[in-house]
Amino acid sequence: MTIPEAPSAWGEVPAGTRWPEPDTLVLANRDLRPGTNLSTLSRFQDERWDLNPAIFEDHYRSITLNFALVPHPLRLTTKFYLWQLLNHSDSRDARGRTGRRTAVTTIHFAFVSGLRLVLDWLDEQGVREFSQVTNAMLDDYLDALEDEEVPLDSRYRRLTEVRRLWAYRDTLPAVMRLPDAPPWAGEDTQDLLAGPRRRSRDNRTRRIAEPTMQMLLRWAIRFVEDFADDILTAHAAGVDLHTKTTMGRRRSAGLPRQPRYRAGELRPKIVSYLDDVRARGGSLPGKRLQDGQLTVNWRHLAAILNCAETFKQTSTARLVTESGLPISEHTYLAGEITGLLDGQPWREERIRFEEGPGLARLLSTASFIVIAYLSGARVGEVLNLRRGCIKHDKDANLWLMEGLYFKGAEDEDGNKIPEGQQRAIPGSSLKSSPAQSPSSNGSTRTPCSSRPGSNRTCDAPKVRSVWATRDETSRSTPT
Repeated sequence: MTIPEAPSAWGEVPAGTRWPEPDTLVLANRDLRPGTNLSTLSRFQDERWDLNPAIFEDHYRSITLNFALVPHPLRLTTKFYLWQLLNHSDSRDARGRTGRRTAVTTIHFAFVSGLRLVLDWLDEQGVREFSQVTNAMLDDYLDALEDEEVPLDSRYRRLTEVRRLWAYRDTLPAVMRLPDAPPWAGEDTQDLLAGPRRRSRDNRTRRIAEPTMQMLLRWAIRFVEDFADDILTAHAAGVDLHTKTTMGRRRSAGLPRQPRYRAGELRPKIVSYLDDVRARGGSLPGKRLQDGQLTVNWRHLAAILNCAETFKQTSTARLVTESGLPISEHTYLAGEITGLLDGQPWREERIRFEEGPGLARLLSTASFIVIAYLSGARVGEVLNLRRGCIKHDKDANLWLMEGLYFKGAEDEDGNKIPEGQQRAIPGSSLKSSPAQSPSSNGSTRTPCSSRPGSNRTCDAPKVRSVWATRDETSRSTPT
């Protein structure tokens, strides 16, 4: 690989280190998500680096490196250092030992929670190049953390980033290097801070009480098993209705324009629609104006008829205004309410247009709760499930769930596999009943063995989590 020429002010670039040009890709040596548009990738010259194309886990929040937060005198140097962390093939740990490659998410966390704060302090000391840092200055920094009563965990992170910067000194030009000697003479951080860092493996989040979890799971199962058909039908109708509005067509690429009707062609369609509304005792979509007047919602009616909203200005629109049909305050979506609650429809009226997205999100959340609780899978594993992930073991009457795992997914060199790995042992939460959900095989059935009744709590806490080998030759139940 040709090493771009570095500005003379930086000195000689070490062998094997690439000097990035202004338009060099930030993720030049990282695996990218399939379908990534290379033309949109961040470049070295950008003030904000988007790292999301290298994050394969769908459950991660958006992560970027914002160099506007770095003091200007140290900004270019910091960008060069972080670019090496992201792309240099010679990976090192904070002690300088050659090791596994630092994950993109770790680099982001290191920048936000440690390095940026170190850089702020160096700027306050008048440092303009990393080579100006001395061991005495690092001792002063240690004292400053003590004087400012910085929390212990935060102190650990900041000292770790100083050590990491030192560990990469051989990949940086001389002007960007910390002193030759290891920071603080190589003394362990816990000795420097006079106390070990608390690294309890126990989850500090308080456990949800069993009665609360039972009720939450009970209603989550109700949503997925009893209400899902109505919600999915309404959601699909709402999406279709929105895409047929003028605004929806502008935002949806590839949709054809509204059909143009010749004189008299729209009339039979309107007559048929009005007859249908009248036959089922329905009402016209409407809205209430600021003055309190109830009027037809012409935008939604035009979308229902798949015509331009301007039809309200034609004589054909008089068929609507003179139909004698009542006008509703809302636009109700297609699909009657079929789900039952204690033997009665769970809603007195059809789902309204503005309710569709919210109910769809509640259904998605309910699906997550059911799958995560009954399978025991990690959050990331559940959120990265794909359709077709459910298989049935007829011999054992087990529903097996297959998917990717990310935590602990490493190659033979110990480097994180960013795209994850297929779990060798699929998980199952139940011994019987349909094990499908809207996020698994496209059905509205869930992996639940006890359908919640109106007078009892769901006995899901009694359900055991069963693990089966892929070839289904041996099985074990975790303790």
